[in-house]
Amino acid sequence: MQAAAAPKSKPKPADTGYDETVPVNEVYRGIPYAMPPVGSLRFMPPVSGALWQGVRLAEHFAPVCPQRLPDISNDTAARERMPRGRLETLRRLLPHLQHQDEDCLYLNIYAPSQVIFSNLKEK
Repeated sequence: MQAAAAPKSKPKPADTGYDETVPVNEVYRGIPYAMPPVGSLRFMPPVSGALWQGVRLAEHFAPVCPQRLPDISNDTAARERMPRGRLETLRRLLPHLQHQDEDCLYLNIYAPSQVIFSNLKEK
Protein backbone atom coordinates (compact mmCIF):
# COMPACT_ATOMS: atom_id res chain seq x y z
CA MET A 1 0.00 0.00 0.00
CA GLN A 2 1.36 3.38 -0.96
CA ALA A 3 0.58 6.61 0.88
CA ALA A 4 -0.34 9.62 -1.20
CA ALA A 5 1.87 12.64 -0.69
CA ALA A 6 0.09 15.73 0.51
CA PRO A 7 0.32 18.63 -1.94
CA LYS A 8 3.02 21.09 -0.97
CA SER A 9 1.84 24.58 -0.22
CA LYS A 10 3.90 27.67 0.39
CA PRO A 11 3.79 28.98 3.95
CA LYS A 12 2.11 32.35 4.33
CA PRO A 13 4.41 35.18 5.39
CA ALA A 14 3.75 36.74 8.78
CA ASP A 15 1.59 39.87 8.74
CA THR A 16 3.77 42.49 10.42
CA GLY A 17 1.13 45.18 10.09
CA TYR A 18 3.38 47.33 7.90
CA ASP A 19 2.81 48.20 4.27
CA GLU A 20 5.11 45.90 2.31
CA THR A 21 5.34 48.28 -0.65
CA VAL A 22 7.39 50.96 1.14
CA PRO A 23 10.88 50.88 -0.40
CA VAL A 24 14.04 51.15 1.65
CA ASN A 25 15.50 54.53 0.87
CA GLU A 26 17.24 55.74 4.03
CA VAL A 27 20.71 54.24 4.47
CA TYR A 28 23.02 54.95 7.39
CA ARG A 29 26.47 53.44 6.89
CA GLY A 30 29.33 52.76 9.26
CA ILE A 31 27.67 53.45 12.62
CA PRO A 32 29.90 52.12 15.43
CA TYR A 33 28.17 49.90 17.98
CA ALA A 34 31.18 48.99 20.11
CA MET A 35 34.75 50.01 20.84
CA PRO A 36 37.26 48.88 18.20
CA PRO A 37 38.33 45.29 19.05
CA VAL A 38 42.04 46.03 18.97
CA GLY A 39 44.81 45.87 21.57
CA SER A 40 43.50 44.53 24.89
CA LEU A 41 39.98 44.20 23.41
CA ARG A 42 41.13 41.80 20.70
CA PHE A 43 39.32 38.41 20.89
CA MET A 44 37.11 39.75 23.68
CA PRO A 45 33.33 40.32 23.66
CA PRO A 46 32.31 43.72 22.25
CA VAL A 47 32.58 46.61 24.72
CA SER A 48 30.02 49.40 24.46
CA GLY A 49 31.16 52.97 24.54
CA ALA A 50 31.57 53.92 20.89
CA LEU A 51 30.12 57.39 21.46
CA TRP A 52 30.61 60.61 19.55
CA GLN A 53 29.72 64.26 19.97
CA GLY A 54 27.61 66.22 17.51
CA VAL A 55 26.45 65.01 14.10
CA ARG A 56 28.10 61.96 12.61
CA LEU A 57 27.95 61.57 8.84
CA ALA A 58 26.94 57.99 8.08
CA GLU A 59 27.79 58.00 4.38
CA HIS A 60 30.55 55.40 4.02
CA PHE A 61 30.75 51.69 4.68
CA ALA A 62 33.19 50.75 7.43
CA PRO A 63 35.77 47.99 6.92
CA VAL A 64 34.55 44.40 7.06
CA CYS A 65 35.99 42.01 9.61
CA PRO A 66 39.04 40.07 8.39
CA GLN A 67 38.18 36.86 6.59
CA ARG A 68 39.85 34.56 4.14
CA LEU A 69 38.31 35.06 0.73
CA PRO A 70 38.25 32.23 -1.79
CA ASP A 71 40.32 32.55 -4.94
CA ILE A 72 37.90 32.72 -7.85
CA SER A 73 40.31 34.13 -10.44
CA ASN A 74 40.38 30.78 -12.30
CA ASP A 75 36.76 30.25 -13.34
CA THR A 76 37.16 26.54 -14.18
CA ALA A 77 38.85 25.69 -10.88
CA ALA A 78 36.35 27.78 -8.90
CA ARG A 79 33.39 25.95 -10.51
CA GLU A 80 34.88 22.63 -9.41
CA ARG A 81 35.04 23.80 -5.79
CA MET A 82 31.64 25.45 -5.41
CA PRO A 83 28.14 25.63 -6.90
CA ARG A 84 27.55 28.18 -9.66
CA GLY A 85 25.17 30.24 -7.48
CA ARG A 86 27.79 30.66 -4.77
CA LEU A 87 30.41 31.65 -7.34
CA GLU A 88 28.11 34.29 -8.83
CA THR A 89 27.31 35.65 -5.37
CA LEU A 90 31.01 35.83 -4.52
CA ARG A 91 31.72 37.75 -7.72
CA ARG A 92 29.13 40.35 -6.72
CA LEU A 93 30.35 40.57 -3.10
CA LEU A 94 34.14 40.50 -3.48
CA PRO A 95 34.52 44.18 -4.40
CA HIS A 96 32.77 45.07 -1.11
CA LEU A 97 34.93 42.72 0.97
CA GLN A 98 38.36 44.05 0.01
CA HIS A 99 38.65 46.71 2.75
CA GLN A 100 39.20 44.53 5.83
CA ASP A 101 40.29 45.61 9.30
CA GLU A 102 40.02 44.37 12.88
CA ASP A 103 38.21 47.63 13.65
CA CYS A 104 34.99 46.37 12.06
CA LEU A 105 32.21 46.62 14.65
CA TYR A 106 29.91 48.90 12.69
CA LEU A 107 26.30 48.75 11.54
CA ASN A 108 24.75 49.65 8.20
CA ILE A 109 21.08 50.47 8.72
CA TYR A 110 18.52 50.38 5.90
CA ALA A 111 15.12 51.88 6.68
CA PRO A 112 12.08 53.19 4.83
CA SER A 113 11.88 56.97 4.70
CA GLN A 114 8.32 56.72 5.94
CA VAL A 115 6.30 53.99 7.59
CA ILE A 116 2.65 53.56 6.70
CA PHE A 117 0.54 52.05 9.46
CA SER A 118 -2.58 51.57 7.32
CA ASN A 119 -2.54 47.78 7.75
CA LEU A 120 -2.36 47.77 11.56
CA LYS A 121 -5.37 46.23 13.20
CA GLU A 122 -7.06 47.87 16.18
CA LYS A 123 -6.75 45.83 19.36
